[in-house]
Amino acid sequence: MSFAPYGAFLARDGYIVIGISNDNLFSRLSEAIGMPELKNNPDYITNRERVRHRKKLNRLLGSVFIKNTSRYWMDLLKRYKVPCARVKDVSEVLKDGQTSAINPFQVINESGRKLKIQPVPFKLNNKYFKIERPSPSNGENTYEILYKLGYSQDEIKINLTWHNKNLDFPDSEFNILILFIFNKIKTSIIQYFYKFFNVIIEPIRIQN
Repeated sequence: MSFAPYGAFLARDGYIVIGISNDNLFSRLSEAIGMPELKNNPDYITNRERVRHRKKLNRLLGSVFIKNTSRYWMDLLKRYKVPCARVKDVSEVLKDGQTSAINPFQVINESGRKLKIQPVPFKLNNKYFKIERPSPSNGENTYEILYKLGYSQDEIKINLTWHNKNLDFPDSEFNILILFIFNKIKTSIIQYFYKFFNVIIEPIRIQN
């Protein structure tokens, strides 16, 4: 950053942000925090010097701001016309008037509950993209996924039944997919030996 002090400082109950971009604002800040001598300190007398001694200045201001609440500092700094803001927590952001004005949330139903979520955080034709449905529960889309992978309905039903009865680890799409891959390999091996017997072994046996 090309000017100092600038950034978030911890007050007694949360963070505040200040931005001092010129000597006049630094003079106001010095008066506001009760340390008017800072504006004449050679280390802070110009912005160039404040940038050079940024770490030391930040430590000094940090030791001052921690002594009172964020609300106290906001009221005081505004009175001296020092650029500042309080860092809000999530609940405060959600209740903020500007948040309500842009209405960036969507309500969806999930297992009988209404959830307020944020959709894709940008607009197209002045509209947000809508989320069509909530995230799936465990195993909810297993049948659909395996069907799209090319398994028949009978294969899926039989193997899901076998899987649920015989495996001790929890159901998941990954576990079921591994099971199907194993079954496919097993089936391919059986088919290979069947063809090998009928194409090679059986003709030899007949000739003999």
